[in-house]
Amino acid sequence: MKLSKESKTEHSSRYHFEALKNKRWRLRFSVLLLLISVMLHCQIAYADNNLVLGVRDSVVRVVELFFADGELMVWGHGTGIVVGDKGNQYVLTNRHVVDPEEVIGEIQSEMSTYNVSVQLYILPGDNTCQNIPFTTENVSMSSTDDLALIKLPARLKNKKAATLGSSSGLQVTAPVYAIGFPAVAEGATDKGRIGIGGIESALLQAYPSETKDMTVSKGTVSKTDVKIDGSRYIQHEASIAPGNSGGPLVDENGHVIGINTTIYTDSETVSKVMYSIDIDSVKTFLNSRNVSFTEGTKLGGTIKRYLKWIIAVIVLLYIAFQFLKGKLNTNETQKASQSPQPDPPKTISDVLTRIYSSPGSDKLRVLGNPDYFVEQLAKYYQPAFKNDCKLLEKVSRGGLGKIIIQYQNQNAIPRDSDKLKIQSELISHCGLTADEAARAISLYFDMVGWDGTVPQTGTYSGKTSGTGHSGGTYSGKTSGTGHSGGTYSGKTSGTVHSGGTSSANIIEVLCNIYGNADKSRILSDPDYFVDMLAKNYRPEFKEDCRLLEKASRGGLGSIIEQYLRQGAVPTGDEAETIVSELCNRCGFSQTDARRALSLYWYMVGWGRR
Repeated sequence: MKLSKESKTEHSSRYHFEALKNKRWRLRFSVLLLLISVMLHCQIAYADNNLVLGVRDSVVRVVELFFADGELMVWGHGTGIVVGDKGNQYVLTNRHVVDPEEVIGEIQSEMSTYNVSVQLYILPGDNTCQNIPFTTENVSMSSTDDLALIKLPARLKNKKAATLGSSSGLQVTAPVYAIGFPAVAEGATDKGRIGIGGIESALLQAYPSETKDMTVSKGTVSKTDVKIDGSRYIQHEASIAPGNSGGPLVDENGHVIGINTTIYTDSETVSKVMYSIDIDSVKTFLNSRNVSFTEGTKLGGTIKRYLKWIIAVIVLLYIAFQFLKGKLNTNETQKASQSPQPDPPKTISDVLTRIYSSPGSDKLRVLGNPDYFVEQLAKYYQPAFKNDCKLLEKVSRGGLGKIIIQYQNQNAIPRDSDKLKIQSELISHCGLTADEAARAISLYFDMVGWDGTVPQTGTYSGKTSGTGHSGGTYSGKTSGTGHSGGTYSGKTSGTVHSGGTSSANIIEVLCNIYGNADKSRILSDPDYFVDMLAKNYRPEFKEDCRLLEKASRGGLGSIIEQYLRQGAVPTGDEAETIVSELCNRCGFSQTDARRALSLYWYMVGWGRR
């Protein structure tokens, strides 16, 4: 819809106000995002270490006790990690942490006894101790690598399965972390307190196993794919000691990439070299025992590690986009305000010319599609065009554009007689006065480049309501077409025909019409009835003609015809019912309804109502 000069100024001010408000909103939102990003950056920076420290939730202490004739003789301890993705839960450790054969042989030799028993315990922290019967079903050991698998009788509540990574692509100097429980001095354990009846409580005191008791040492990878006795190891500098055996070697992503196993010490240089079994060998061992495990990917771990930078980059890109968007919008607004604007149309003819003849205009759609035509009118609407816009929409929906298309398809231009015929159709189908129909034809014909002059005749238009185009503004949509409310179309001949003489009153007209025409059609076909009225029209019949057309289109003739077919005449109560129906259907007053019924009553010969 085209804005007036005052409206355009108001619209421009409102636009700049909204633009300023949006710019402030974007600035505040961007600052908020930046602050959130900084907070997340700090939080996630701390979370980077948590990827490694989180592995402690999968680490347990493994303790093995040897008794000879009921007396505690030797004990040993190491570290293990929880594995098992579904179903049973297991603890993975070194074979030398739980293999009893060598120790049992030494005890039997020294004590000269064969009454040696072994007890295995898992200490997961939280002041609990889980006894594992040492059987081949519960403890499985590798014959090629220093690995052992302990099946837990019940799942540990405070421990989760570790995520296993991959050693393929592991680079020298890559940072690694060793986690576990390094050696505790043997003297720290009071053998006298560990009896058969108090083992668990004594172990809990002797071997602290909480998360805070674990050590985490950092180093770098020195060498990969080291072969020792047929097994593959990772050589690194993350410090380990006796007690760390069986614990995890972890990368920056928090993935286990090795099992800490052995230390080589150079006596001359007093230097130490740490070795951990390669995780790919560990996976082969687990698969051979049908143990499922959680496996992490490098991409997933990398995303977690660099999440803070990813968030920061996204936020910065968003802020940059918002500011650039605001700048572009400002530039476009300035260019739009500086570019010359076409003058608004001064008349409705100017509007129609722009709609129909502007470059790229779809002329066929303008004439044949009323909705499209109305939308184009709304774009150029001004209060001064209100009446013409309403009129143009009515005739558009009444089919005037399609009539013009028919003439264009035949390469013909309507003659004066054709214009009168079109005028008559507009009066009949759109409920227009003769002047309104002539105005509509003039506007449409001028739009397509034809002569829009309509010859003047003394025709009766028959419009009853006389509503015109008053009040409100043109919205671009009105209420359809046809005879809304049932108006008298009247036709256009303007000639009074009554057997060569004029009838004295409307009753005589009706009697002549009914007596000399198709009686059934007079009652059932409102258009035929209106045609007959128009042929006998006189100015003094105007109000009755309007009334009769409304009643005819409201179905009064059909009601009368039903009684005639039955050979009956409506009773007094039935007549009152018909009056009520006419009031409801046609919007009549009681007086108008009674008048219409009386005229029909006379016409069919029932006598005075």
